[in-house]
Amino acid sequence: MSSTGWKNIPHKHKSRVPGDEDYSPMSRIYFIAWKDPKSALLLQTKYDVDTLEKEGIISVNLAKPMNADHIVNAPIIDPFQ
Repeated sequence: MSSTGWKNIPHKHKSRVPGDEDYSPMSRIYFIAWKDPKSALLLQTKYDVDTLEKEGIISVNLAKPMNADHIVNAPIIDPFQ
């Protein structure tokens, strides 16, 4: 699958779903904050997040509820399969 991300730069990415060899329902949750909230826009891919973080436009921090690292079990289900 390919898509267009930040600044309309095309890139390839793969969504992992149950049945894929490298699928895992485990995820980490991150907080993203815009340095200038007025410039906030929809981020569609990890590439968008990584690029804007490197450019200093956003900050990305691991969500730590109650000061502990949490991993979320959140399986992705494709209702159209």
